[in-house]
Amino acid sequence: MSDLIARALAISAKGGTVNVKDFGAKGDGVTDDTAAIQAAINLSVSYQLSIPKGTYKITSTLIVPSNTVITGTGASSVFAISSNQLADGTRISIKDASNVTIKDIKIVETNEIPVRANVYGTITVDGSVNINLSGIEVSGSNGAGICILNSQKSTLINVYVHDVMADGVHINYGSSNIIITNSNIVKCCDDCIGFATDNTTYGHVDGLLVNNCVIGDHTIVSGDVRNIGAGVSVIAGTNAVITNNIIRNCGSSGIRITNLLYGGVGLPSGNVVISDNIIDNVGLCDVSLSEQLRDGISIFNSRNVFISNNKITKSPTQGICISQTAISVKVENNFIANCQLGITAIPVVSTDEQNLKLWSDIAFEDITALAYVSIHNIVIRNNVVQDMLTSGIYVQGSSAENNKIFGISINDNILEKLNTSNTSANGIFVSYSDVVDLSRNIVKTNATALTKYGIGSGVTNLTRTNNIPYSTDQATVIGMSNHYSGGAAPTSGTYLLGDVVWNWNPGSGVLLWVCTAAGTPGTWYAVNLN
Repeated sequence: MSDLIARALAISAKGGTVNVKDFGAKGDGVTDDTAAIQAAINLSVSYQLSIPKGTYKITSTLIVPSNTVITGTGASSVFAISSNQLADGTRISIKDASNVTIKDIKIVETNEIPVRANVYGTITVDGSVNINLSGIEVSGSNGAGICILNSQKSTLINVYVHDVMADGVHINYGSSNIIITNSNIVKCCDDCIGFATDNTTYGHVDGLLVNNCVIGDHTIVSGDVRNIGAGVSVIAGTNAVITNNIIRNCGSSGIRITNLLYGGVGLPSGNVVISDNIIDNVGLCDVSLSEQLRDGISIFNSRNVFISNNKITKSPTQGICISQTAISVKVENNFIANCQLGITAIPVVSTDEQNLKLWSDIAFEDITALAYVSIHNIVIRNNVVQDMLTSGIYVQGSSAENNKIFGISINDNILEKLNTSNTSANGIFVSYSDVVDLSRNIVKTNATALTKYGIGSGVTNLTRTNNIPYSTDQATVIGMSNHYSGGAAPTSGTYLLGDVVWNWNPGSGVLLWVCTAAGTPGTWYAVNLN
């Protein structure tokens, strides 16, 4: 008792700061400091625990209670963990706690069995509220770097997680209102950030902000089933905002928004904003994967998704892929380059195992009705798509009634530098879709092999106006004249005085042809480039 009183007096004299070395911690990298640090934590509740410069050997889990503040000096305050864990690898546990802050500490784990053994984190937050991690570095975990379970209002600021065997940050079990900002989450063997609903016990994970982070840099090992994760993965999550991040060099997609199959029912994601991100060089894993898992942004079985102002480059598949079931997705003001395809919307035939359960806007528990639905209410607007290997925008429903695309607007997009030799490529292609607005798009190419605007089978209720260029079967109205494009003056069809056909191959020397007398096909005058 006298010893505790003496330490309490010492704390008071230091202005409410506890130093782990006052409890016998050596910080020499050799002495086991676990017990000393735990004793300091136990006494430091409502005070601040200081971790001076040093390397502190940790051999078992530290339990952090409510109202604890632990502060190091940055990278020079090191918790060194050596383990052979094949089960729960947690080394700092914040369980059923509130109002905890840990900042400016480096945690390095050296594992004798360097394989993925669990999804628990070196730091695990479980059933807790108001947890703040700042200036933390975590590496070497055989599970996740940081795991947040069934917790609310957790904030990660200036966190550096790298070289871990599962997710960098794994958020699960109904956690909500999680903020990750100004952080580097890289070199993870699974998703760098995973925001995932596991089952219906806790409800959806809900409320995520990922902002101003560097994410990705997976280390790809040929034939290795690891390193297949996305930069950010939202699985049956709601109310997520992913903005102003650099996401690069990912094994699979840069950002993946998808559902969870549970009990034969797909629990969807919804209310997601993806904006102002730079996504580069994704889909690097050479393990056999669905092609739809290697996109810049993948949207599966989700609704109310807004994708805007992103720069997406170097995907082996799609820049942006909307697939399976998707409701109310807006794709606006993005720049997409150097991909196989630019933007795609392709439903997948439903099976009994892939039923999408559309949840109520009011409460998770109100989910009652199953619905076979397809892709509908899609807006693709004001995007710049260039340097695609095949098509710029590709919308392909199927003849099955429940897999037609319903309600899609493709407006004001610019498609340029498209593949000039692929005869199956299109600037924009649409098939098996109902209520389609195709207007004011521009396809910039001189390639005669590429179809500028392809309308396939099964397209109904189509509106198409003022697209540039188009073939001679549909005009773009400029002023009082109808403008078309083609490779020669028309030889059939009826035209009016002043109509114009722009040469899609002006290298021949002719810029355009002007109709000087109305008729079928009328009289045409060639305007040369010189």
